[in-house]
Amino acid sequence: MVQARVLAAVGRHAEALDALTAAASDAGRIASPALLYVVTAHRMRIHLEQGDMRPVLEWSEDVARGGDELKGYSREPAALTLVRVWLRVGERRRATRLLEQLEKQADVDGRVGSLVEIISLQGLVCWSNGQRDRALGLLARALALAEPGGYMRVFADDGSELVPVLAELAAAQQRGRWIPPTPDYVRAVLAVAGGSARPGQVFEPLSVRELEVLQLMATGAPNEKIAQDLVIGVTTVKSHINAIFRKLGAANRIEAVARARAAGLVG
Repeated sequence: MVQARVLAAVGRHAEALDALTAAASDAGRIASPALLYVVTAHRMRIHLEQGDMRPVLEWSEDVARGGDELKGYSREPAALTLVRVWLRVGERRRATRLLEQLEKQADVDGRVGSLVEIISLQGLVCWSNGQRDRALGLLARALALAEPGGYMRVFADDGSELVPVLAELAAAQQRGRWIPPTPDYVRAVLAVAGGSARPGQVFEPLSVRELEVLQLMATGAPNEKIAQDLVIGVTTVKSHINAIFRKLGAANRIEAVARARAAGLVG
């Protein structure tokens, strides 16, 4: 799953789908319907990004029958993918209703990461409905929640749709509106989403293994834990970390993770 997310994040969709096929096989082998459900949702997200709508629409019709089950945390990846499908096909009322239900549950559970994504999607729905001020307010709220945790990937994943809203928000902040979040954070997210280029943020591409190491570094995992999770030697981990430092122009772990977050390489 981690490898699939990393590959999808850098646009290598075919390889990401291969990784998800392997994950689905693992889910079947250990008889985990919950894991298979999540894997399938991620697969549909990639098909949606590629514009391959036939499997997505068939899946969405089946998932939509889940009703109240979609509000549970274990079904959230599927629910949020379903919202994106409905946005793509113009079913904005259905998307709005589901997002309202998801927001209530995430708020009760205190899941900040979920709230960031849900509120950001609510902003996209309002933007597509022509409710520009409400969209900006919702996106500002999502960014204000996200900023302390340095969330980036969630916004980058909806880049093409979010860019015009982010650009409008950045312009409004120059006039003193919608603060917090900080203007620097909004500009960083806009850059990650593909809305502008930032000096110093163009890096030599990282390999898949380096991206996997970087993801684990971002969690604070020590070298020994990274080696264990990836089934490689500690010396090999150190070599990958040194390559990451060189490619990102970083002197240490903290700086490398910060630069990676700013570039949208990690969430």
